[in-house]
Order: sequence, then C-alpha cells, then structure tokens
Amino acid sequence: CADSDDSLNEVTVVNDQIGRLTFTDDMARAIFHLLDTTAPYGIYNCTCSGKPASWADIACRVFDLHNGNASAVKLVSTAEYYASVKGLLSHRPTHSVLDLSKSLEAGLILFDWEDELKEYLCD
Repeated sequence: CADSDDSLNEVTVVNDQIGRLTFTDDMARAIFHLLDTTAPYGIYNCTCSGKPASWADIACRVFDLHNGNASAVKLVSTAEYYASVKGLLSHRPTHSVLDLSKSLEAGLILFDWEDELKEYLCD
C-alpha cells in the first residue's frame, strides 16, 4: 500500500523498548466481549498478539507500508534518545509485553499486530 508521497528524511525511534500495538477497535471489541460473556472479575490484558517488537521495528513497518521508506527510521537506544532532554521525563519500561493468557482463556480473539497495522494503513 506504499502509494503516498508523504515522506520524512529521517525519524528517530527507540529500538530497546519492546511491546505490541493495541488498536482502539480491538480494545472496544475486547471490552464488549468481557461484558457480554460475564467473564470473571479481574484484570485482562489486551494488546494485539504476534511477535513482540521494538518501537523502531514498528516504525520501520509503518514507513515501509506507507511510503516504502523504512530506511528513514534511525534506530537509537532510549538513553541516546533522552540524552539531551532536561527536566522531567516519563520513563517507559524496556519490556512491556503483556501476558495475554487470561484474556485468551476468556475467549478473546487477539489479532496479530502486523496484520492489524497493515489493515489500518492500507484500507
């Protein structure tokens, strides 16, 4: 679906924070599923499924799908990214992959983030 003329020469994205994407329609579907099935009370993690990836990996995929220019993504560590920042920072965990087992046991269907991203960008 790389048919856009939008482009950036370079974007800097951290490559040491790992997780999975969550799309709002998936989150809404999960909430309604839990309510409609009267799932047991508790905390349910909801992200897409699939192989965990860094924010840089995800950015490369977005750029590749949208413009075909994944090479515009410059990979840096979190420390490098924030090296010049002064003041308060909102620190992010380096590993934020959530355990989806309880959600899957409740019957949630969690789609692969790469498929969802492609559908989001290309449809």
